[in-house]
Amino acid sequence: MSEKQHDQSYVSAVVEHKRVVIQNRYGEKLVGILHGTGSDELVIICHGFRSSKDRVPMVNLAFAFERDGISAFRFDFAGNGQVIMKIVPYVTGQFVEAEDLRVVVEHFQGQQRFILAVVGHSKGGNAVLLYASRYNDVQTIVNIAGRFNLRRGIEGRLGTDFQEKIEQYGFIDVKNKKGKTEYRVTKESLMDRLATDTRAACQTIPLSCRVLTVHGTVDEFVPVEDAIEFSKYIPNHDLCIVEGADHEYTKHQSELASIVLNFVKTGLHKDESGPKSREAEDLHAVIEHFLREQRLILAVVGHSKGGNAVVNYASRYNDDVQIIVNISGCFNLNRWSKDMLGKDFHEKIEQYGFIDVKNRRGKIQYRVTKEDLMDILGTDTRAACQAIPLNCRVLTVYGSVDEIIPVEDAIQFSEYIFNHNLCIVEGADHEYTKHQSELASIVLNFVKTGLHKDESVPKSLLGHKKVSIENRYGEKLVGILHETESKELVIICHGFRSSKDRNPMVNLAFAFEREGISAFRFDFAGNGKGGSVVINYASRYNDNVQIFVNISGCFNFNRSTEDILGKHLHEKLQQYGFIDVKNRRGKTKYRVTKDT
Repeated sequence: MSEKQHDQSYVSAVVEHKRVVIQNRYGEKLVGILHGTGSDELVIICHGFRSSKDRVPMVNLAFAFERDGISAFRFDFAGNGQVIMKIVPYVTGQFVEAEDLRVVVEHFQGQQRFILAVVGHSKGGNAVLLYASRYNDVQTIVNIAGRFNLRRGIEGRLGTDFQEKIEQYGFIDVKNKKGKTEYRVTKESLMDRLATDTRAACQTIPLSCRVLTVHGTVDEFVPVEDAIEFSKYIPNHDLCIVEGADHEYTKHQSELASIVLNFVKTGLHKDESGPKSREAEDLHAVIEHFLREQRLILAVVGHSKGGNAVVNYASRYNDDVQIIVNISGCFNLNRWSKDMLGKDFHEKIEQYGFIDVKNRRGKIQYRVTKEDLMDILGTDTRAACQAIPLNCRVLTVYGSVDEIIPVEDAIQFSEYIFNHNLCIVEGADHEYTKHQSELASIVLNFVKTGLHKDESVPKSLLGHKKVSIENRYGEKLVGILHETESKELVIICHGFRSSKDRNPMVNLAFAFEREGISAFRFDFAGNGKGGSVVINYASRYNDNVQIFVNISGCFNFNRSTEDILGKHLHEKLQQYGFIDVKNRRGKTKYRVTKDT
C-alpha cells in the first residue's frame, strides 16, 4: 500500500475530477464525475426524481467527502442529466435505478475499490434502500428525503385518471403550465413504482447494514412522517430530522454534509477487535508490504477465524495469491454466533451494544461489540467462496473431532469453491493438538505444488526477524518472519482470540522454514500479547471503563483520559459524537465514539 493510500481516510494530497461513463444492462450510458482523492474507499451518490448529479445536494456532498480525503462518485441515472438518449425525457422505475446503481458498484469493485457507502437523495434514497435489500455488499446506506409511501403524489402529478390513461396509451406525458412536455412516465415505470413494497424492502435489509435516514421538517415534497416509517422497519437504522430544512436542504447544506459525512466515517474507523472484513484488509496490508519488497506470495494459510480471513481475501483480491489454505474455518457464521454468544444474542446486543463472553469462573474473556457482530453476520461465506476465481487453488483442512467448528462446514466450503481440495484429519481437534506433524505435512505438500521444480531445493535459514506493518487504520500488525534465501513467502494467519505464537502457527512456520520456504506469522489488530493485556484489564475493571483501544499490543494505563483526548473532550463528543486521536503528523490513529 502506498504512503498516499495510508493517509487516504483523512487528507488527500491530490484531487482529480474525472468524467466516467459506465454502460448499464440496457446499453444506456451512466455518466458521472469521480472526485478521486487517491483513496481506495469510495462513496457513490445518487440523485433524485428528474434531477442530476449536478444538483446542489449531490455536488456539495461529493466535495465534503473529497475534503475529507474520501473519493466520491456522483452520476446520472439513465434518462437523466446531460445524456438523455430520448427525444422526450422519461422517468425510470425504482428497481431500474437500483440496477443502474448495481452496475456502478460492480464497475468500481472491478477496479479494486471498496464501496464505503451509497448515498441517495429523494428518489435516489429509495434506489439505495432497494439496492441494500437486494445486495449485501455495501454496509453503509444513507437515505436523504426518500419516500416511504410511493402511491402518495401519483394523482397529483398524473391526474386522478392516471390508470385509465396509462392503459390506453402506454405512457403519460406530464406537461408544465405552458403545455410543454416536461417528462414521460411509461407504463412499465409506473407499474414498477406501484409494485414496489417499501416496507418489505426495508425489512429485507440485513442487520449488518447500517442505514441513516435524514429528513427536513419542512420538506415540501415528501412529508417527514415517511422518515419515521423507515425507522420502524429497517433493522439497523438511525434517524436524523433536520429542523427547518426543505427537500433540497437549501439553507442547510453544511449541516446535511456534516451529518452524512460523520455517519459514513464511522464505518471507516472501527475500534472493535477485528471483524472478518477488517482481518482480510489487515492481510491485504501485509501482502502489499512484502510485494513491495519483491517477494512472491506463494500462499496464505489461515487457522479458524484466520481461515475465514484468507477465504475472504481470495474473494476480494484475486491477482496476488494463487494458493489458499483454510484450516478449520467457519462456514455457518450465524450458528457460530449462537454457540459463542447464546441464542438471545440479538436481544442482548440491541440492549447493551456489546456482549461480554465469560468463562466458567465468571471472568470476562473477551467483548463482542455490535459493530463486530454485524460485520460477522453480514459476511456471506457462500458468496465469498463463489467469488474465488478458478485459477486460485484452495485447500480446506478439518479435524474429524473438531470441538469448535463441526466438520460439516468443511463440506460446505467444498460445495461452493471452484478449485477446491478437502482433507479431513481423522481424530484431530480444533487445535490439532496431537496431529501437528500431520497438519504441517498436508499443508506443506499442497503449497509446494505451487513451486517450480527447480525452486523446491531447500534454502539456508537466514534468521527470525520481527516485522511491524501498519494497516490502513494506523494500527500495527506485528509478526515474525522466518527468513530463508527464497523469494517465495507463505503468510500464516491465526484464529479467533489467538495469536501468531499459538502452536499451529508456529509449527507451520517452522515446517516451511525447514523446507527452505520463508514464512511470516503475524497478529491481526487487537490480538497477540497486547490484546491479552487489554482483555485482562476489561475483566477486572469492566464497570468503570467502557472503551479499550488496542494498537500494536500496547496500552498505557497511567495516561489519563484528558491526556489522550484533550481537556475539551466533553464538548467535542457532544458536538461531533466522536473524537479522532491523531499522531504528530496529524494522521488519525483511532476513533473514540460517544457511545463507547
